[in-house]
Amino acid sequence: MVWRSHPLVDEFPRSVLLPVAILAAACAASVAFSGLGYGLIAAAVLTASLGRYLLPTSYELREDGAVVHFLGRGRRVPWGEVKRVEVGRDGVFLSPFPERSRLDSFRGTFLRFNGNRDEVLGFVHEKVAAAQGGASPRLRP
Repeated sequence: MVWRSHPLVDEFPRSVLLPVAILAAACAASVAFSGLGYGLIAAAVLTASLGRYLLPTSYELREDGAVVHFLGRGRRVPWGEVKRVEVGRDGVFLSPFPERSRLDSFRGTFLRFNGNRDEVLGFVHEKVAAAQGGASPRLRP
């Protein structure tokens, strides 16, 4: 199963405010600190931190694991390493820890839905359960 998510495009009318907000913050930084360089730095930092929203991400669910491609780099998560699955409104989070951890944001992987919520959840549940020897994964809403 392969799909692409680009929130800036997929959520168009609402998302048009984000580039406007980045530009406004950059202008405010330029004025507040009396220098164009500060505005450019503010724009670069905001753009980099919001990269997953501004740029497309590709997802691939395979027999051996999930793969996330962003900016030419791929990150593979084998199903056997997934100990916890948390389902959210926009996607599903795969964690290598059975309980919530401070390291979740560094070691876990988020798969953003794009009109395929049921298919993704079914596939993830099936593969994680099989990797855990038939045991149902810890699903958390």
